[in-house]
Amino acid sequence: MRLRHWDCDFLIINKVENELKGVQRGYEEKLEVKEQLSRLRQAIIEEKQAS
Repeated sequence: MRLRHWDCDFLIINKVENELKGVQRGYEEKLEVKEQLSRLRQAIIEEKQAS
C-alpha cells in the first residue's frame, strides 16, 4: 500500500504533536517538583523559626 502525500504529512504532524505532549508533560512535572521544593523550603524555614 502506497501512502498518499497528505497521509505522510498527517503522520509527521501526529509525531510532532505526540512529542509536544511529552514536552508539555515534562514541563508540568518540573513545575510540580519546583512547587514541592518551594513548600519544603518554607517548611524548613518555619521549623527553624519555631525552634
